Amino acid sequence: MVASVLVLGSVLATTPTATAAPPPADPEVAALAKVEDTLERRFANAPGKPQDFLVSFQEKADLAAAGRIADWDERGQAVVTALRRTAETSQSGVTSMLRARGVDFESYWISNAVLVREGTRDVATALAARSEVMRLVAPMTYDIPAPVEQTPASPAPQGVEWGIANINADDVWASGIDGNGIVIGSLDTGVDDRHPTLSHQYRGRGADGKLSHDYNWFDAAGLCKYGPCDNHGHGTHTTGTMVGDDGAGNQIGVAPGAKWIAANGCDPCTVQNLLAAGQWMLAPTRIDGTEADPSQRPHIINNSWGSTQPSFDRWYDDVAGAWDASGIFSVWANGNNGPGCITSGAPGSLTERYSVGAYDVNNQIAGFSSRGAGENGAIKPNIAAPGVNIRSAVPGVSGEYAFANGTSMAAPHVTGAIALLWSATPSLIGALPFTRNLLDLSARDTEDLQCGGTAQNNNVFGEGRLDAQALLTNTKIGTAAGTVTDSSGAPIAGARIELTGGTPEAPIQRTAETGADGTYQLGLPIGEYNATVTAYGFVGDQGSVTITQDTTTVRDFALTAAPMVTVSGRVSDGSGHGWPVHAALTFPGYPHNPVYTDPATGDYSLRLPATEYEVTVDPVDDGYPTSTSLLRTDGSDTRFDQRVIVDPETCTAPGYGWNGAETRFTHWDGATALDGWQLSGKGGTWRFDNPAHRPQPGLDNRFAIADPAAEDTRSMSTTLTSEPVDLSGQTDPVLSFDTRYLGAARQQAAVEYSTDGRRWSPLWTGGSGSVYGAQSVSLAQAERVRIRLTFTGRGGGYWAVDNLFVGTRTCVPHAGGLLVGEVTDESGKPVPGAEIGVADRSEIHVVSREFPDDASSPDTARYRLFVPAGSTRVTATRDGHTPVTDDVTVTRDGVTIHDFQLHPEA
Repeated sequence: MVASVLVLGSVLATTPTATAAPPPADPEVAALAKVEDTLERRFANAPGKPQDFLVSFQEKADLAAAGRIADWDERGQAVVTALRRTAETSQSGVTSMLRARGVDFESYWISNAVLVREGTRDVATALAARSEVMRLVAPMTYDIPAPVEQTPASPAPQGVEWGIANINADDVWASGIDGNGIVIGSLDTGVDDRHPTLSHQYRGRGADGKLSHDYNWFDAAGLCKYGPCDNHGHGTHTTGTMVGDDGAGNQIGVAPGAKWIAANGCDPCTVQNLLAAGQWMLAPTRIDGTEADPSQRPHIINNSWGSTQPSFDRWYDDVAGAWDASGIFSVWANGNNGPGCITSGAPGSLTERYSVGAYDVNNQIAGFSSRGAGENGAIKPNIAAPGVNIRSAVPGVSGEYAFANGTSMAAPHVTGAIALLWSATPSLIGALPFTRNLLDLSARDTEDLQCGGTAQNNNVFGEGRLDAQALLTNTKIGTAAGTVTDSSGAPIAGARIELTGGTPEAPIQRTAETGADGTYQLGLPIGEYNATVTAYGFVGDQGSVTITQDTTTVRDFALTAAPMVTVSGRVSDGSGHGWPVHAALTFPGYPHNPVYTDPATGDYSLRLPATEYEVTVDPVDDGYPTSTSLLRTDGSDTRFDQRVIVDPETCTAPGYGWNGAETRFTHWDGATALDGWQLSGKGGTWRFDNPAHRPQPGLDNRFAIADPAAEDTRSMSTTLTSEPVDLSGQTDPVLSFDTRYLGAARQQAAVEYSTDGRRWSPLWTGGSGSVYGAQSVSLAQAERVRIRLTFTGRGGGYWAVDNLFVGTRTCVPHAGGLLVGEVTDESGKPVPGAEIGVADRSEIHVVSREFPDDASSPDTARYRLFVPAGSTRVTATRDGHTPVTDDVTVTRDGVTIHDFQLHPEA
């Protein structure tokens, strides 16, 4: 990403990058290479100042299978589930580290990225060193300029606008097609839902006139208090061109029968707003951000935004690719950087994106309209549409209008035309390659070779000028229908029929599912198709189907029952504890995925057709990476046990930690020592609340500080002593810590260690000079050591210490066991969000959570907590409920079951 200005009507700029060199051998150099130049300059230009930055990850979700899902709701959910699981798995180590260090962040599952807010350079360096991290970049804030030109227009009825008539959309209306049944998403500056030409097309307005903004409006910018608004006007104008019709003669929209929903992700066009808006479009939420539902996503998204400079930047491609996988057609403005060649902007300039140029009432290309070639020499724009002197709505309850110019104005014409096509032929909904091909074939060829190409497809008009009537006329449709039965002739419900045909340039892959009577029916463009039929518990079948125009081709299938076997097993820890692991297993083709293990035993069992499966094991607990294994059933009942290994780099799995002892002072406060440490001295003491607001020595907000000036004392002599640390079996242990030591005359500081608690030896000392940063010293080989921090001073300086670690940073099992159970209220209903923790040990806690996709027990709220072995006091708390504290006895390396019942407060 580069420091380009992102605008509405164009798109983001950079220059093509050279082929990357092999990764450096030095790990530190390799980590620094992940930090983008702009971010590095920001740190260098403001030493010590935290910066916002975006962390992207190596792992990407595999979304290919989603395109083969027929059901719109199921397809969207499959994409969201895959993206969420990938993000949760790959981001867990980074997010755990950020939480532990008190760093604010926002996670985006749609692009597998984390936005770090006010992260220090040390945080950035630590993140870059992690193997799962791909890149750290500086998020840019972009301006929103006005369209190329905008002038007020008369609000009086004008009949059909010139652009509508030019693309023959009014002729499509005459045949009874107006976009009914299609939902368009506007990712722009927002929309004024009060405008007379837009109010009735807002999906949030019911037939009775009542409003519900749930799933229909997303305020990414936080600017709209009462519902949809548009503080800029751009989004209202583009939405008007897509669906506008006030019923009184102002027919400004291509598809006035379609509905719209919107997100103001471009007011301003920040990375945060655009990512949040793109994620919401894929899985809209209630107005409060809860209960995401991908079934509510739009069919088409208009993107009339971009950069002021030519670009092939792919920073938003994860978002657009996820939309593609879910069946959403995204339309992009090609940019207002003309008349030069190679002026297209990203994302529209990218090969996969369908972008739009602009022409005027005389069918002449607009001077501002960006030209190709695009990425890798692709023809850009893909198509051209009216974009000069376009009259549409601008915010205002009284119904204001304005003329505007820009590829921003052209793109909505294409969006509306797709809505007309999909409304007329619902079987094409989600068929992106075929729809693109129809747009290309039906466009009116317009020769302009100034930037290369051919008369039929060039870098000025693309495939030509949009023609909505030809788009629908070229769509020749027939029907495939039939019945799927078993060998006895009984119907098979839920059988899946996948038909694949078309051309390599515009493949068609459509899927149907049989009903309770075993029948299916599917509209398809005419042509030859290969059919594949599958049903759980049956051997699949294949065949060919020929679709002819306006006729029904009957093709029945009879399936043979497959031999079934029982697959059972246990998922357990394989890194030392050996205890059962709560995990989700996915067996390809099984209709009830995922299969969860029992949280207390790790056991599972299911019936499957006898064949091979690539099984995915996804542990519920953080710290265990997702893994896959091959299962061969060999035609008989099969035992399939899995041992999962902790991630040694993050070491966040329950019951595991670094070989040694670490003190971060995270939960300490005032002048009270915790976790077995002891305070002594006179004239003041170590404190953990930073009373004088000194700069922090490490990455956390809490640390230990000896600060005579803050204690208002003439002199201070204080010692902070640890409990014994077990180093048995550790080779070459070290002591490391972060420090800010401000030296002064007659001031002394020391880190000392002792193997017997009586004789102390210095490891590190401070005097009149100052020392800042990370410190590390070797420890003598010993079974047990104690560490103490001693400080003597008179107010001229101070000593701050954080992130003190003793031992070797090897991930090892810690002594203890798992406490597992459910949390319910007095009526037996699950209580998610309850905090379960060890009394007086605030760092040991978890939160109960639900597992709605666990078919065996979907209505439960469970927890799993690692606690020291033996008798322990455990507390369950939840807002609005009376806390409960129980004494439990936990077995080392075992699982102890203990449920909690919480009662509402009186």
